[in-house]
Amino acid sequence: MWEIYCHGLSYLPPASMLIARVLNLLRLGDEAAQGRGLPVQTVRLLILFIGVLLVSSVIANCGPIGYISLLAPHLARKMLRTENAFKVLPTAAMIGSVLLLGADLAARLLFYPLEIPVGLLTTIIGGSILLIFLVKRRSNK
Repeated sequence: MWEIYCHGLSYLPPASMLIARVLNLLRLGDEAAQGRGLPVQTVRLLILFIGVLLVSSVIANCGPIGYISLLAPHLARKMLRTENAFKVLPTAAMIGSVLLLGADLAARLLFYPLEIPVGLLTTIIGGSILLIFLVKRRSNK
């Protein structure tokens, strides 16, 4: 039953691309977005709902590799040096797939006769990098 539910969520990544324009409007600020006719609170709840569904379906199927989905958008923004959601979202998807492939390869080859779980590796590396991002962000403010 759970597999049917998670496979039903396969339409959500294209849905996240549909809200890229709305994300760009929200970057202008609440007053500017509201001035352009955007119901800010409703849109924020919808974005939160889509994000929770995307991350929870990945975590439910794959375990703690969700750190990649938290890390990839930050890396995409830093690489592209833009906040434009039309560019960041697809780039983050590609970066996330490359990160997961690299983590899986490292988990299989790092201690060759043994295989460590890829979730352990993504948690250690992804959690560390996210902490570094948070510390840098706090020091900039």
